[in-house]
Amino acid sequence: MALWGISLLTQYWNNLRLGAMDEANRVFQRLAKLNTFQDEQTFVQWLNAQVFFADGKISDALPYYFNLLNTRFREKALFQIGRGYFFEKKFREAMTNLDILFLEFSDSRYLEEALFMKAECLVFLEDWDQALEAFQLILRQKKRHVWQLLAWVQVGNISLLQKSSERAENAFRKAMDFFPEHPLSYYAAFQLGNLEFRKGNLVEADRYFSAALKGNLSDLMGETYYRLGEVFYEQERFDKALASFEFALRNLAETSPWFFLTQLEVGNVQRRWNKREEARKTYRTVLDRSRDEDIRLAAKEFLMLMESPPSAP
Repeated sequence: MALWGISLLTQYWNNLRLGAMDEANRVFQRLAKLNTFQDEQTFVQWLNAQVFFADGKISDALPYYFNLLNTRFREKALFQIGRGYFFEKKFREAMTNLDILFLEFSDSRYLEEALFMKAECLVFLEDWDQALEAFQLILRQKKRHVWQLLAWVQVGNISLLQKSSERAENAFRKAMDFFPEHPLSYYAAFQLGNLEFRKGNLVEADRYFSAALKGNLSDLMGETYYRLGEVFYEQERFDKALASFEFALRNLAETSPWFFLTQLEVGNVQRRWNKREEARKTYRTVLDRSRDEDIRLAAKEFLMLMESPPSAP
């Protein structure tokens, strides 16, 4: 590389590190006008594209990537164009460029991530069967990697949408078995708990919900404690049910759809214990503050039940 080209590249890089983007762009424009430094121009175009992309300016980055398609950066450019269109929610354009990547670079270093992106494009387009096929391509890879975990979880989620409980169970169990310490493993445990609860397998549901809580994931804590409370309620272990519901309330925002549903269940426990005044107060709170019409209707019905005279002993 010529000294003049090295000098310009050094200036460009130093300006990037200092965050002087305007000056970096001026250096880039100077490099672009020097036809004798093609390698330097290509490299700086790549750097410029990456800087724009990292800064979230995807529409500014894409033209640079397109300019690189006939250079040694073709594989990287195809991948980044696919990513760019994906983040811009232009899913069909993303898949077009990813398919070209698969065709021309079958052993690409970006293969697993690119396959996952294509599958996610199909998910957003609600083409569930094609999405499942794309996820299966990831799962057939011999090397175990995090994209396989993400694929197992998404196979499970799609299977739930398609009401294929058996396939969902298998997918979530694979996620737990292969990646037991990953946060998504605890999400898989939570979903397995839901599936077991629906089948009436309360002991297994308890086991999976308890496993999910071990992950200490803030996004799951409230709903998991609520689900665990439902298990205890069905087992008529009302003291444990109430404790779980109270833990759930501490971990749920009032804007969460689960908050007032949990309060409703607290009222149900109080009613089962014949604490009628406490139950009335809880139901009234739900009726006054919840915006969910189904939950408000349930609270109203329970309140009407509470207004009736207690049964004679």
